[in-house]
Amino acid sequence: MKIASFTTMCRKEDLGKTQRSTVNNSKAGLHLKKSEYGTAAWRQVVARVGCPSNFNTLQIYDDRLIQDLAAAASELLNPCKSSNEFMTYFGRCFVRFFTNFGYQTVVRATGRYFTEFLQNVDNIHLEMRFTYRKMNSPSMYITETDKDGAVLVYRSSRAGFKHYFLGQLQEIAESLYGIELKINVLEELTSTCGFKNITIKLRLDYDNKPYIGAVQASVIGPRLPPVSSKVLVDLFPFTVVFGRSMRVLLAGHKLLSLFPGIQVHHKPVTNFLKVRRPRGIPFTWENITCFQTVMFEVEVIMPEEQARTGVRKRPTKNILLKGQMKHIESISAIIFLCSPVVINLDDLQSMSLYLDDLNMHGLGRELVLRGWSNCSRLEQTCEEVEDLCKELEMNHKLLEEWKEKGDNLLYSMIPRKIADQLRAGASPLSTCKSFESVTVMFAELCGLKSAVTVSDVMTVVNIMNALFSCFDTIIDEFSVYKMFSKRFESETCYKVMYAL
Repeated sequence: MKIASFTTMCRKEDLGKTQRSTVNNSKAGLHLKKSEYGTAAWRQVVARVGCPSNFNTLQIYDDRLIQDLAAAASELLNPCKSSNEFMTYFGRCFVRFFTNFGYQTVVRATGRYFTEFLQNVDNIHLEMRFTYRKMNSPSMYITETDKDGAVLVYRSSRAGFKHYFLGQLQEIAESLYGIELKINVLEELTSTCGFKNITIKLRLDYDNKPYIGAVQASVIGPRLPPVSSKVLVDLFPFTVVFGRSMRVLLAGHKLLSLFPGIQVHHKPVTNFLKVRRPRGIPFTWENITCFQTVMFEVEVIMPEEQARTGVRKRPTKNILLKGQMKHIESISAIIFLCSPVVINLDDLQSMSLYLDDLNMHGLGRELVLRGWSNCSRLEQTCEEVEDLCKELEMNHKLLEEWKEKGDNLLYSMIPRKIADQLRAGASPLSTCKSFESVTVMFAELCGLKSAVTVSDVMTVVNIMNALFSCFDTIIDEFSVYKMFSKRFESETCYKVMYAL
């Protein structure tokens, strides 16, 4: 399966002249420095795999290519190194190479500490999905943190990239954060259902004392009195609070106004909201609590669409809510702190919203007035076009299948040569020809008309079906034609002609 994900690079240096190729296929580039292997080694590897030495930018390559390159490198360059070790090396090379494009600034800007970077990797992927539209990035989240490291869960829909990912983590930790990282695989799971069906649980050992100290320092200080839920609802009028049972406990007045006359409280939150980002995760309590640091995009399921069709269909102009899912442990609930995604005033009116519906403390109103092009709406349009393209491809495939079935049916009644002539517009009379001699075979099943009971009739039917199916299989191997005639259409006779 050919799936594009993150931009990766291939590099080779030849006598001071550097040639680069950016490959959009979520595979590691082979960073062959002269001090390590050199250009000649790279050419040997690609020759063994049978792929070109240069890759085209933004072209999609098969997932097996990087694994084949690792196996070839292990065989040709260093038999003492396994293909998995070369996959780890490729992951390191990718990090070294993307620094040439300034991506190290993006990585370092995600957090002061390595732990904060791990918490925000999914957000980096979300921001890069427009540059690389076919990106099928993995997802990851931290389940535990302590002064000696953290436990990271890696989820992906693509197999064979575990060691490549480990190489990326090691290089980022060492070169960008200046820490030593040791990785142990705790658990690996592969399921047959779900979008991201490969799960790997990793124990990352590194000096995490600065991060733990910063977290502990943030909770030291005077305690403020509890905040009323009304304050949060006023600040975020589209907010929604739901418990472990995934039923709505509280909703903002603006969100409630979208469902007039409908009881929202104590109903399943999935009746009203659908998660768009992160992609590929079911809307469950366990998944939401795991992705605490990831920006969520949620689509409002409009009630009129449900009432008219009884199914959940995407409205023509739906409402997207973007924000953070915050877990409040003291009450065992999750609050979605969000605001609508709006492009301009026309977009605002098409959703039956007004400027007063947007938060005063954010920049939402100013961006709408300035006609700011929101990437979420653009992405939604792209996804809708992609869905239409997939539907069109499926219809074309079905059309070809039915066309093939029609051809087979036609050729079973008319010889292929005559059928092709008629299709080309030839006169039916022009297809008539005389032959000096032909071979005709009649195979008749005798003694089958003596059936008197239902069971006897079914036995006859099964025998005829088995024999005629056997005949059909045999004549497919030879240039013969099965004939149908009124004389024998009700008889137990099989008629074949040759030399037509």
